[in-house]
Amino acid sequence: MNNSTLPITPEELKKVEKEYEEGNAKFKKTAIIAPILGISALMAPPELWNFIKIFDKKQGIRKLEDVTEPMYENPTMIGIVLLLVILAIVFTYFAYVHSTKKDLKEKEKIRGEFKVVKVENLSKKVAENLEGLDTVLHFEKNDSKIKKHLFKKSEKPELLNAKGIIIETSKHAGIIFLEEIVN
Repeated sequence: MNNSTLPITPEELKKVEKEYEEGNAKFKKTAIIAPILGISALMAPPELWNFIKIFDKKQGIRKLEDVTEPMYENPTMIGIVLLLVILAIVFTYFAYVHSTKKDLKEKEKIRGEFKVVKVENLSKKVAENLEGLDTVLHFEKNDSKIKKHLFKKSEKPELLNAKGIIIETSKHAGIIFLEEIVN
């Protein structure tokens, strides 16, 4: 299991830049939509909040008193909505932008050679949540961040019989640049 840090090639840098642009677009959308939704929630008339109780099947909310004042007059609700908006923006930044920005700055990738210990097929339901990634390669214990590797067996059936694999990923975001079978 050789792990090494290498510089990112210009083609790989384009892939990282594309990921960064996509993540930054999601971040910008969230930074616009979250405050609009927060303000809309605060400005919604009290009748709307009382109307929501009708859809409570477990009747936990129905036992609460009716909302009588607009939410923007309630300091607690203003604080809660403000906190939720800030959390949505911060989580989006760290989920989609932060690590790719670090990769663009450092321009390094990790190359590791791993011995495959086990191949695991995931259930259809789990695969749907993972954008179709339906198989996992489990590796021998190592010091790398890479402990397992997800892939689509329909696109890369040769990985099902791999005894060893070389993987190149970006240092922080984990963008995969190379998957090469080693036997």
